[in-house]
Amino acid sequence: MSITNTALFVCLDDFAKTYEDWERHRLIPSGRQRLRSGKLTLGESLFIMVLFHLSPFKDFKHYWIYGVEQKYRDCFGTLPSYGRFVSLMPRLMVPFCILLHCFSGEKTGVYFADSTKLAVCHNARINRNKVFKGLAKRGRSTMGWFFGFKLHLIINNKGEIMAVKITAGNVDDRKPFEAMIAGLEGKIFGNSQAPPTFECYCQFYGESNLPFCACFFSFLSEFCGAGLISLNQWWDGSGCRP
Repeated sequence: MSITNTALFVCLDDFAKTYEDWERHRLIPSGRQRLRSGKLTLGESLFIMVLFHLSPFKDFKHYWIYGVEQKYRDCFGTLPSYGRFVSLMPRLMVPFCILLHCFSGEKTGVYFADSTKLAVCHNARINRNKVFKGLAKRGRSTMGWFFGFKLHLIINNKGEIMAVKITAGNVDDRKPFEAMIAGLEGKIFGNSQAPPTFECYCQFYGESNLPFCACFFSFLSEFCGAGLISLNQWWDGSGCRP
């Protein structure tokens, strides 16, 4: 294991121990609680999932077979089966959300907001999709129609994540924006296809006449796979709509 991976595991393992202690004191008492520990600790499970997204593998099954069970086999003790670990994945959702919140970026006063599609299947197979039935919706982005969800993201000028939210594909980009900017002050740059409402603008800046520029930013593609989009100013220098 490289030094970088070791540092990553130590960080995740320390968080996992703190989270488990916090969770243990907030569970409803029950005489039938399972006390037997699993083959993998919470920190190891989080490490496997994070390492998957940092690896060149395209799907999790090949990553488990050739990555976890071969390349990184010395990093773990007894491993569960592939099917068992997949069944345990939903338990990692809450720790990941808390971890993401703990690593929120610095409030620098300059932020960028945009959204990208998270398609769950090809458009030709929409009627046959059952995995996200009732959750995924048809939506439209700059890349065309899709079926799935939208990822809304706000980062600061250092590239650090400030807020993230996932909605159905048919949700207007402006709806989650007001909740995501709560507690942020300064200037924000966003998607000119879905500019914020005037009420949201006043909430962010107060009554002052600060300029609000809306533009696409291509470096979001590094996080979400969005296509490169050119600069497109929506507000002029005085803070008024052109």
